Amino acid sequence: MAEAATPIIEPMNNLTLSTDQKESEDMEYDEIKQKYQQYDIKRFTNSVTAFPIGQSYINLTIVATKEPEKIHSMKTPIDIKNIFDQCKDQTKKVLVLGQAGIGKSTFCQYAAYRWAQGELWSQYKLIILIPLRSLTTEHYPAPRFGEKYLLVDLLQNEYFPNHALSEAATQCFQQQCDKGQVLWLLDGYGEFVQNIPGHLRELFGHLCTTQHHIMTSSSYVISLSYPVQVQIIGFTDDAIHKYIKQFFDQIGREAQNSPREDEDRLSFLKRSPALWSIAHIPINLEIICSIWSDANCSEVKTMTMLYDKLIEWLCRRYLEKLKETQEETMTQVDTGDVYELCKDELAFLASLAFHRMESTTTVLGTEVQKKAEDKINCYLKDHPHLLDVGILKSITQPATGTQTEGEKHHYFAYLSFQKYFAARHLVAALIGDASDRMIEFIHRHKYNRRFELMLSFASGLHANNRNTSEIDLFWDTILAEPLDMLMQFLEIELKDKSASIRSGACETLGRIVKRAPTKYAIAALVSVLNDTDKDVRLMACEALAGIDKKAVTNDAIAVLVTALRHTNNDVKAGACKALGSIGAKAAANAVIAALVIVLRDANDDIRASACRALGQLGQQAATNDVVAALVIAVRDTNNDVKASACIALGQLGQQVATNDVIAPLVIALGDAHYNVRASACIALGTIGGKAATNEVIQALVTALGHVKSDVIANACEALGKIGEKAATNDVIAALVTALGHVNDNVRASACKALGQLGEKAATNAVIAALVIALGDAYYVVRAQACTAIGMIGEKAATNDVIAALVIALGDANDNVRASACKALGQLGEKAATNDVIAALVIALGDANDNVRASACKAFGQLGRKAPANEVIAALVTALRQTNNDVKAGACEALGRIGEKAGTNDVIAPLWIALDDANHGVRARACTAIGQLGGKAATTSVINGLLRISDMAACNSLKKILVSASSLSDLDTNTVLKLFNFWNRNPLLLDGISLKTIMVAYSDTRIAEWGSVIALHALCTRCAVTIVDKMITVYGNCEPVKFDMPCRILCDKLVDAFTKQEGLAFYLDGKQDHGEDQLASENIE
Repeated sequence: MAEAATPIIEPMNNLTLSTDQKESEDMEYDEIKQKYQQYDIKRFTNSVTAFPIGQSYINLTIVATKEPEKIHSMKTPIDIKNIFDQCKDQTKKVLVLGQAGIGKSTFCQYAAYRWAQGELWSQYKLIILIPLRSLTTEHYPAPRFGEKYLLVDLLQNEYFPNHALSEAATQCFQQQCDKGQVLWLLDGYGEFVQNIPGHLRELFGHLCTTQHHIMTSSSYVISLSYPVQVQIIGFTDDAIHKYIKQFFDQIGREAQNSPREDEDRLSFLKRSPALWSIAHIPINLEIICSIWSDANCSEVKTMTMLYDKLIEWLCRRYLEKLKETQEETMTQVDTGDVYELCKDELAFLASLAFHRMESTTTVLGTEVQKKAEDKINCYLKDHPHLLDVGILKSITQPATGTQTEGEKHHYFAYLSFQKYFAARHLVAALIGDASDRMIEFIHRHKYNRRFELMLSFASGLHANNRNTSEIDLFWDTILAEPLDMLMQFLEIELKDKSASIRSGACETLGRIVKRAPTKYAIAALVSVLNDTDKDVRLMACEALAGIDKKAVTNDAIAVLVTALRHTNNDVKAGACKALGSIGAKAAANAVIAALVIVLRDANDDIRASACRALGQLGQQAATNDVVAALVIAVRDTNNDVKASACIALGQLGQQVATNDVIAPLVIALGDAHYNVRASACIALGTIGGKAATNEVIQALVTALGHVKSDVIANACEALGKIGEKAATNDVIAALVTALGHVNDNVRASACKALGQLGEKAATNAVIAALVIALGDAYYVVRAQACTAIGMIGEKAATNDVIAALVIALGDANDNVRASACKALGQLGEKAATNDVIAALVIALGDANDNVRASACKAFGQLGRKAPANEVIAALVTALRQTNNDVKAGACEALGRIGEKAGTNDVIAPLWIALDDANHGVRARACTAIGQLGGKAATTSVINGLLRISDMAACNSLKKILVSASSLSDLDTNTVLKLFNFWNRNPLLLDGISLKTIMVAYSDTRIAEWGSVIALHALCTRCAVTIVDKMITVYGNCEPVKFDMPCRILCDKLVDAFTKQEGLAFYLDGKQDHGEDQLASENIE
C-alpha cells in the first residue's frame, strides 16, 4: 500500500502560469491520458491475455430512468457523449445506475479512454476516474488536527503515489477545478456509501456539490437525489450476438471459429429463457462464453449453476497451477473431488464475502479479513496461494516496506462473485452452529435490495441440494411472516419499468409457488404472461412450470384452466406448462377436456405444449378422447407437435398400448425429422413389453442404423426397456455394433440395453464387446458396461470379465468404481477369487461413499465365499463410518457372511448400530445380528433388540436365542425382560431349547428363569414333574431329566407354575384330559 499523500492545508492562490509551469502540467496530464489509453479488457478466465478497450468495448444500453423501458428490444443504445444533454444546472451531475456485473466500471474506463483519444467531452481539460473502493482509511489516514484533505490529494494519491506533484501542477489543477474544467468519474457509490471514512466525508461532499461528475451506483441505492439519472441495463439482443462473435474470434486466433458455431451458441441461449435473460448482463455473458470455450454449457440452466460451473473451472485451473497437474489429468477428476481439494480456499472466500456483506466496507480490510481467517483457521499471509484462485484482486497501490501480497487489501473482482460466495457461506452456516444467527440475518435482510442477489444465489444453491430438510429450513425462513409484505413487494416489482426487475419478481414468485402455490401467487404469474417483454413472459412460464404439485389448490388449477382460453399465445403456453408440471393432481375432467380443445389450436407451439401437458398428467388422462386426439397429433404437419404427441402417448402408459397407438408410432419411426423418430423410440420404450411385436422390434433395429446419434441412443433405450422379448439375434448384433459408435451416449445406451436383455444376451460376442467397453474413454460407457455385465449375471463370469472388473475398481471415476463393485457382487460366487476379494477390501476404504457402500453390498452378495479375517475387519471399519448407505451395506454383508462373522469385534459395533439415527441402518443391523447365530445372544444385544421390539428385531431375537448354546451369561434384569417379551409374544418361544433354559436356571439360580420355564412348558405343550431335586420334562420325545443343584430351585419353580394363571388343565379349550393335557404339578 502506497503511503498516503500529505494533506494540503492552504488553498491555492489564483496565479498566472508560466510556460514552464504549463509544460509541467501537460506532462503530468499526459501521464494520465496514457494510462487511460492503455486500458484494456481482460477476460476473467484468462487475465494474461488482454484486448484494447477501444477495439473490444461493446456499447451497453443506457436509458433515462424516467423513460418507459423496452430493455433488450432496443436497437440503438444511447451514445455516452450525449449523457449531459439533460443537465440544466451549470455544474453537470449524472447518476448512472446498474446492477452488479452490468458493466458500470468498464463504462467509466471506456469514457476515460475516449476522452484521452480526443473523441469525447473536449470541454474538460482533465478527467479523473476514481474507484471509490480505494477511498479507505488505509489509503487516506486520518489527518492531524487542523488539517484536511483537498481535491488535489485525490489526484496525487490515485495517479501519482510515487512522486509529489509540482507546485505549478497543483496550482493549475485547483484553478481548473474552480473553472469547471475537470470531470470526475466516481465509480462504485453503492458500496462506498456504506462506510465512508469520517475524515473524507467533507471532501466527498465538496466534490459532489461543486464538481462536474458522473457517479455510478448499484440500482438499490435510492437515497441519492440527482436531477439526471440514467440506467445501464446491459446488452441488447444484437449486442449479445456481437459479443459472442467477438469473444470467440479473439480466443479463436489459434483455432478457427465459424459463423455457424456462433449461430448455434446464440440459438442455444435463446432456447433457455433463464440463460437468455441473464446473458444481457455482461459479466454473465462473459462467464457463459468462458465455459463454452472450455466445456459444454448445456447443463447450465440458472445463474447459480452458471457461477457453480465457473468456480469449478477456476478451481481446476488453480489446481493445475498449484499442484502442477496436467490438464488432461484434471479433466478426469469429478466435480465433487475438485471442490474437496479446494475446500479451504472456497471456505475462506465464502467467509470473506459474507463478512464483507455484513460489514458494508468497500474493500476487504484488515478487520474483515481477520474475521474470515479466524472463522476457518486459515491465514492469507501464511497461504498467499489462496489469492491464485482468481476471485480476488488487490488494490493497485504497490506494497510498502516488507508488506507481502497477503497483507495487502483486496476486493472481489466482481460484486456478483462476492454475493455468490456470501451465499455459499450462508447456506453452509444455516445448517451449522450458526443456524440461529443466519435465520435472524435472513429475516432482517430479506427485503433489502442490497442482499437480493445474494439470497437469490442461496436459493439456487439450495435447489441443487438433495437434502429436503435443508431446503425447507431456508424457504421456511424466507417465506416466514410477514409473507403478505413479500407479496406486496413482488406486486410492486411486477409493475416496475425495468424488465430485469419484473423478471426477478417472477423468479421469486416461482420459488413461492414451488412451496405454497396459492391462487394469488399463480394469478400474479398468469397476469405476467401478458407482459410486453418476451423475456419476462418466458420467466413467468418457467416459474409456473415449477409449481408444487402436492400443495396446489383447486382454485389455482381453475386459474390455469381459464388461462387456456386466453387470446395471448404465451399465456396459453404457460398455462399448459404449469398444468403439465402439476401432473396427476390436475387430471380432472375439466382440465383434460380443456387441453384436448387446445390440441386443435392454430398455433404450433400451443398444440405441442398441450401434448406435453397431457403426457405429464399421466395414466389418469388416458381417456379415449385424449388417446384419439394424440394419435391425430402424431400425424400433425409440425415436427415439434408430432414429437410431443409421441412422448405423451408413451407417458400415458401400457394401458394405451393398442394397435391403434403402436401403429402410428411405428410409422413415426420412419419420419423425415430426426426428433420425431427419436421421440417415437422413447414412446415405444416407455410402453415396453406390450410393444414387443416383430414389426416394432424390426423398426427399432432399423432405427439403430440411423445417422442421428439421438435416434440411435433412443432406439437402444427402447429395445432395452422392451426387455427379453427383444433379445433376438438381429437386435443383439445391432446393439453390439452400436457399442462401437463414435457417439458417447449411443455407446452408453447400447451397454444399458444389452444389460436389460438379461441372460439371453450372454453370448461370447456381447461379453467380449462389453469387456472392450470397460476401457472406453467416456466414463458413463465404462459404468454402463459394468452395470450390463452385472445384469447378465453369472453367465458373464468369465476370467476375462472378472479381471476387467477388478481393473475397473481402480478407475479414476467414482461411478465406474461403484458400478464395478456392484457387478462383481451380481456375478456371484464365481467372482469370489482372491484378487476380487483383495480389490473389494481396498474399495471399502475408497474416498467416495457410493463406492464403499457398493463394495459392502458386493461382499454381502458373495456371502460366505468371502469370510476372510481381513474382509470382516474391513466391514467392521465401514460400520463405524458416517455414511448411512455404507453402514447399512456393511451390516448386510456381515449378516450374509453368517456365523463365521460372529465374533465380539463384529457383534459390538452391530449392537451400537441398533441405536443408529437412521432407520435403514438399524433395520439391517437387526437382521445381521439374527444371521450371526447364537454367539450374538449377549446381554447387550438382547437388550438392544428388546428396546427396538419391531418385527425385524423380534425375528432376530428369536434366531439368536434358538441358536444359542448357552444363556447362562444373562443377568436377572435381562431374563425378566425376556419373560415379559415372551409373555406378550408366546409364539416366539417356539424352537427355543427348554434344555438351554433349564441349564441357565441351574447355573445362574435366577428365579425369573422359573417363570420362563413355566411359560415355555405351556407354549410347547410339555408336562413337568418335580420330585425332590429332579425335574422331568415330558414332550413329544423321551422324557428329559434335570438334576437341580439344590431344593430351593425346585421350590421356586413350583411357585412359578403356581403363579401362572389358567395353566392347569388348559388344552386349547378342549375337555379331553388325555395325552395332550398340559399339567402343572407339585410332586413332592
